Amino acid sequence: MADFHIDKRIAKNKDIQRAYQFELIIPSVTGTDLISDNFAVQVRSASIPGRGNEPITSTFFGQEKFYPGKPTWGGNQLTVEVEEYDDHSGLKALNSWSELMFNSDFKDSGAKGGGVAKLSRASGNSLNLCKDITLKMYKYDGTPMPKQCVFKQAWPETVSETALAYTSNDSVKYSVQFRWDYWLLQDNT
Repeated sequence: MADFHIDKRIAKNKDIQRAYQFELIIPSVTGTDLISDNFAVQVRSASIPGRGNEPITSTFFGQEKFYPGKPTWGGNQLTVEVEEYDDHSGLKALNSWSELMFNSDFKDSGAKGGGVAKLSRASGNSLNLCKDITLKMYKYDGTPMPKQCVFKQAWPETVSETALAYTSNDSVKYSVQFRWDYWLLQDNT
């Protein structure tokens, strides 16, 4: 016999996952001291992108049949809202990573100068500017969820403008858009 009492059904269910308990982990980026080890970016919001499959259509005796085809990845972009702290650690790290991809300081005393990537594979350097970034989620009691989202070959595509206002007492926030190849739900390590 089914149990239709709401209090008994709720007692049997697991606790719901909370949407605010997560962090974004960026692994070390060679060539910068700012992201020399795993770096946790404290973000206010993130959206797990969708995932789907394109249908393959086959016609047999005048009827269409559909089969799952290649995966689609929800735009291949992860947008997060970063809340900055007084040490500017998030902005400094993201800017340093971006400068490795394209050095915008034309007066840089480095070997390459400005206007090009600071480090390149052509010079024999094994630098990989794309990293697998991880969105870790936590249970209500603070323990890690069993799975995490790993965005493969990600890099910061855009860091949005940051609003500073004399008449405001809000925290400094800005959006960062990462571009990636695909994402997987993997075991939390």
